[in-house]
Amino acid sequence: MSCLLGDVLLIPPGRVQVFRAGIVAFLAGHVAFAAAFLTQPIGPAWLAVGGAGLGFALWAVWRWLRPSVPADLRLAVAAYLVVIGAMAALALGVAGGGGPATVAIGALAFAASDVSVARDRFQREDFLNRAWGLPLYYCAQLLIASSPALVA
Repeated sequence: MSCLLGDVLLIPPGRVQVFRAGIVAFLAGHVAFAAAFLTQPIGPAWLAVGGAGLGFALWAVWRWLRPSVPADLRLAVAAYLVVIGAMAALALGVAGGGGPATVAIGALAFAASDVSVARDRFQREDFLNRAWGLPLYYCAQLLIASSPALVA
């Protein structure tokens, strides 16, 4: 539900308060997914390697984005990157712990789709961002939500 709210709040262009609320809504969604992943067996090696790889990738995304992120949004965007990285690392841990690969694929796709939103919002507004980001986002949601381990 919080991801749906985030979708609605990220739509209006140029409204920083509404955009910030969208970030918070999506952040809550990622925390909820992470909490669901924590109910599953976790493969520690997958979690560690996934966390390190995601940490490096998201650090690179932050370095790329930071100059164009308004100062009043930097903390929110940085926190968002940390939370989505933790959520995706936990999903990799679930897959490594014997859970369905769809959890990890969905979480990684979710994180990748957020790069299209960030690029569109902070780098260059372009239809191509939405053309690849939106389908990836909706597929990610379906993959995570339909994973047998989480639907019980």
